Amino acid sequence: MGLAAAVAAALMMERIAFRPVRGASGTTLLLTSFAVSAILRVLFRNLISARPIPVAIPASLSGVIAIGPLNLGMIQSISIVVTLALLLGLNLFLHRTMPGRAMRAAAEDFAVLRLMRMRANSVVATAFAIPGLLAGVAGVLWVAQRGSVDPLTGALPVLKVFIATIIGGLGSLSGAVAGASCWASSRFCCRPICRKACWPTATPLPSSW
Repeated sequence: MGLAAAVAAALMMERIAFRPVRGASGTTLLLTSFAVSAILRVLFRNLISARPIPVAIPASLSGVIAIGPLNLGMIQSISIVVTLALLLGLNLFLHRTMPGRAMRAAAEDFAVLRLMRMRANSVVATAFAIPGLLAGVAGVLWVAQRGSVDPLTGALPVLKVFIATIIGGLGSLSGAVAGASCWASSRFCCRPICRKACWPTATPLPSSW
């Protein structure tokens, strides 16, 4: 249900917001994306709730998987497996199927796509539907880890994805994956160093505080 709603929302955004500015510059498309994001936050805040809404998580997902000396959370393990499967499936779709090749051609030169007598609107709609599906899966996994949802739930993941995309390069799936890996590794390695540098003499507060 949630995945279908995400795909439907992506198709509606393409038809209403992005199709009228399809031939515009990258700056215009980026500003359009920010505007759509702001509108969605306002709609969620006014029509649903401005406060966090708890989401019931099945008890089976709150367990821990022991792999040798490591203990991985059930939801985190599922997230890793699902992410790898989706990346493999998306890569095969883009390189082995006709719609995927059409999407890559449209990204390189949209005018050539029209000359090939392919339905440009269908290709673009597919290019929006697939990210909508992926965003729906990511949203389900993210909310399952947080246990609640609010108007700003997607702000932090979107910022991280934007940074990873800039690091890896726009228009490259492997580059985006490499950028995300570099970003996550740098945060993991630099967090204790920055903590010691910023708070070298930090001590826990007394329990009376």
